[in-house]
Amino acid sequence: MRIENFVECRVLRRLNRFVVEVEIDGRVEKAYLNNTGRLEELLFNGNIGHCIKKSSGKTSYRLFAAKCEGGYALIDTRFQMQVFEESLHRISWLEGCEFRRDVRVGNSVIDYLIGSTYVEVKSAALKAGEFAMYPDCPTERGRRHVGVMTELARRGERAVILFIAAVPNVKAFKPNRKADPDLYKLLVDAEKKGVELRAIQVEYSDGMAFLANPELPVIFD
Repeated sequence: MRIENFVECRVLRRLNRFVVEVEIDGRVEKAYLNNTGRLEELLFNGNIGHCIKKSSGKTSYRLFAAKCEGGYALIDTRFQMQVFEESLHRISWLEGCEFRRDVRVGNSVIDYLIGSTYVEVKSAALKAGEFAMYPDCPTERGRRHVGVMTELARRGERAVILFIAAVPNVKAFKPNRKADPDLYKLLVDAEKKGVELRAIQVEYSDGMAFLANPELPVIFD
């Protein structure tokens, strides 16, 4: 996936959940952020990011990548999912490429129904050495989604929790037990009850985002 007309920026500070203050060509601008993780390892003052111009809204730019060890982290979850959608034909554990987004399951909404497989996607933009990790902070929403996927598996449906490792030079994905011990326990239990825990690696460089590894290993401590 090519991201056209991006510009380099310097991160100043995160104003709130969805807005980051950045400096572009000496101007202070507000950039939209499509990622609700804390991202403290990426959104610190002085770090380099990549933005694209927005045509409307309260913010002038969209911050989609931030420099990390070995390159850039693709932090925009919509872009991560777009790479996933465009790469379905390369992912052997999925059956076909036809999908529906935002599928209602009871009182919850799951990201995808791909063929007959329910897929809930989580962004792993935290890099810890050779591992991509999720989450980077406690997440009630994440725990709730794991519960929904576990119930689907219990009912005999194929349920997959997919972690998109959106950082370079990692050899595996690992759930972050320290950030949310309860979520970690739920993931262990979900796998025992039939939920498939899968990971792919997406990389970003110089305006191009691509699927680097369609079957990144998932490991536990």
